[in-house]
Amino acid sequence: MTLAQINPVEIFAYPIVAWFLLTAGFVAMVGPAWLAARKYNLPVGVSSIVGMRLRKVDAKKVIETTGQLAAMEVPSTVREIETFALAGGNLRALVEGMTEARNRKISLQLADAVTLALAGRDIATEVRAFAQRNAGKATRMSVGDVLERSESV
Repeated sequence: MTLAQINPVEIFAYPIVAWFLLTAGFVAMVGPAWLAARKYNLPVGVSSIVGMRLRKVDAKKVIETTGQLAAMEVPSTVREIETFALAGGNLRALVEGMTEARNRKISLQLADAVTLALAGRDIATEVRAFAQRNAGKATRMSVGDVLERSESV
């Protein structure tokens, strides 16, 4: 093939199409999680989202869970919630349990809720049981309260 036979459109068109496809794929991979981070005003970088993707974690769910907890004024970081998800924790159950505790005006720390969830307990059920046992008394729930109840049963 001589230089005269090369089509100049092909020289520029193929790299441009390839660049467009790569960019579209990257945006499709990172976009939903990045938009969720912007929605909840969370400081999450694109590199963190890509890292979650490489670790096979649903970045959008992690970010949304962190945002929901932040809306409930539960101090948490994206990294803590990602670690919980990597350990096999159920993000929806975590939010439901923390919501149940907030609705019943029970102080439940995120670390205690994570411990309960990773121990195979349903956080919302444990919060309801705690509220029933301590009607009008304690408003601070910990893992020890759940263990105490387990040993007495």
